[in-house]
Amino acid sequence: LQAKFRWWDDDQSMRNALPFLASFLFLLVLSIPSSYAELENFQEADVVVGQPDFTTATANFGGRSARTLSGPRQIVSDGRKLFIADRINHRILIWNQVPTTNFAPADVVLGQPDFSSATADNGGIGARTLTFPIGVSSDGKRLFIVDFGNSRVLIWNAIPTTNFAPADVVLGQPNFTSDAENNGGIGARTLDFPTKAVSDGKRLFVTDASNNRVLIWNTIPTSNFQPADVVVGQPNFTSITLNNGGRGARTLSGPGGVASDGQRLFVSDQTNNRVLIWNSIPTTNFQSADVVLGQPNFSSGTANNGGRGARTLSNPIGVATDGKRLFVVDNVNNRILIWNSIPTENFTPADIVLGQPNFTSSTANNGGRSAKTLSAPRMIASDGTRLFVVDFTNQRVLIWNIASLKLDLGPQFEQGKAVLGKVFHDINGNGVQDSPQTTDDRPQKKKKKEKDRGLSTMDYGLEKGIEGVKVVSDTGIYAITDEDGKYHFPFIETGQRVLKLDPSTLPEGARLTTESPRKIIVTEGILTKVSFGVQFPSPQTLSPEGRGKGEGGPLLKVSISQDPILLNPRLEVSSKQEKDKIIFTITCNYFLFIERAELKLYDTNYKLAKSIPLSIPLPLYYEVPLRDIVGAPLVGTHSPTQRAGTRPAPTSEHDTFILHYQLSVFDKDGHEDRTGMGQLSLSV
Repeated sequence: LQAKFRWWDDDQSMRNALPFLASFLFLLVLSIPSSYAELENFQEADVVVGQPDFTTATANFGGRSARTLSGPRQIVSDGRKLFIADRINHRILIWNQVPTTNFAPADVVLGQPDFSSATADNGGIGARTLTFPIGVSSDGKRLFIVDFGNSRVLIWNAIPTTNFAPADVVLGQPNFTSDAENNGGIGARTLDFPTKAVSDGKRLFVTDASNNRVLIWNTIPTSNFQPADVVVGQPNFTSITLNNGGRGARTLSGPGGVASDGQRLFVSDQTNNRVLIWNSIPTTNFQSADVVLGQPNFSSGTANNGGRGARTLSNPIGVATDGKRLFVVDNVNNRILIWNSIPTENFTPADIVLGQPNFTSSTANNGGRSAKTLSAPRMIASDGTRLFVVDFTNQRVLIWNIASLKLDLGPQFEQGKAVLGKVFHDINGNGVQDSPQTTDDRPQKKKKKEKDRGLSTMDYGLEKGIEGVKVVSDTGIYAITDEDGKYHFPFIETGQRVLKLDPSTLPEGARLTTESPRKIIVTEGILTKVSFGVQFPSPQTLSPEGRGKGEGGPLLKVSISQDPILLNPRLEVSSKQEKDKIIFTITCNYFLFIERAELKLYDTNYKLAKSIPLSIPLPLYYEVPLRDIVGAPLVGTHSPTQRAGTRPAPTSEHDTFILHYQLSVFDKDGHEDRTGMGQLSLSV
């Protein structure tokens, strides 16, 4: 305000300005997102980036362009712009405004001269080029990129506005043409395949994953090869041992993500299956964390310790905070965990889960790829009003709107610039929500017809509301019905409007008994009420007997999975390493329909490397010797012993190898069903 209005030259000027200042501050408070939207389990995302819709998952859909992604790895927003690390395309995409529509094109590309190019170190390694960039962040002024394949962090002192703009500063290397891991020897200046770099506007934090440490620069570096000031996870800058001295509050093993709200430090200690919290930014080397999540204590490191739930983690990769809430990417469990307040005690349970319907589920694309589901999510970010998640296997980024303005909408509501109503179970199909009846005085013929449909006298008249149905407006806003089926739009534009129900949020086989879409007139001063009736399919139609009469279609659909109303089909595969072998555990509840099965193994770029036929009936456990997996083309040549002076193709983000796998099964007609893509970190 002082710079803008120059009111503070003398006391009289300040007194004259006070009335205007009071009004200005009042309006400013109303414009700040000070209240938070209540997220719910399994909540749908609002926008998808990288794909034309929520059901598509093709890399570079329609051809590489400003709209597409291939192997997206990290994301960040400064509240206005959006930045995505598009790893396989060796580029960073920048949107000058956070997208509000699906498949929106980016405005600027870094690492490539144009949106159709995707060459690693295009034109030779330098200040403009990238190889497998997996990290991107911004403090609103500068841009930080983790150039993973070149073992360096690049800094732009101002947000680039043109394609292929060169960086200003490089960390981890003495110059822009060097690319050796731990160049010159392990120290405060060097990096070995770093994974994340973030800034709180004052400091810079980098996860140096292969060196099992986090480096802290107390001021934003302004010169190349500048040394870090503090190291976390190691007693000094020359040590790189994982869990140095034994797993504890000081140690790390392949840290994947880092975040800070300017007061606290959060690190996802990936291989230890935990998140560590420092209540104040560390100022000395090897400083102990104050709180651990995912484990009951600092010495534990078991995945899903005690059983999958709201407290446990399996390979947490990403961590983020908006200063109030904490967000964690629980990678192997295919979910995002959210704490509504920053935890202060060990093993605190999360409050919200995204990507799964509950805290005990972990299936990739649970229920089918959609706006609710995730498959191997990688990184997460929040600008306080939106939540951004990299849904890696689905080749997309999902955006949730998570904050609302703290404004009093009461006056508009009373004046009638609002719509409210209910979505209800219309049992008798008359388009009206009938009140409960104590007596059944209907004609005997009608009673028999209802009884044949599986309805009893007690059911009649109990036309309850339906929870979780999306009501969409032509203005682009929507509402979700509550447990009583009620919904409302607190404020909507006057004039002719159109409302409709989203059919994907209705039970399968449901039939509308009222018009949808529905045209309405919103008039100021008149409250508009609109309700929708929905009739469910009858129980008999869904029974095996009803199907035998040809009323419900075949028992088997396109997939070999049975009707979910009858069986709740389940096909899962998980893995673990035991010394010189890998054990795959298979779960299936429709094995009698399976005629053939294959276990497919993929390399780090998700290219099929090996297909293993399985015996029928499906085994509960299947063992694969480690010697059959280690080596090209599955894990390449990178090993923990290779250091400076070598240049292997980067295939992992720390001293382990990543194996991807999937189980496919087929029925007698050749119909295929498959699990989501699993991932296992191999220690070799």
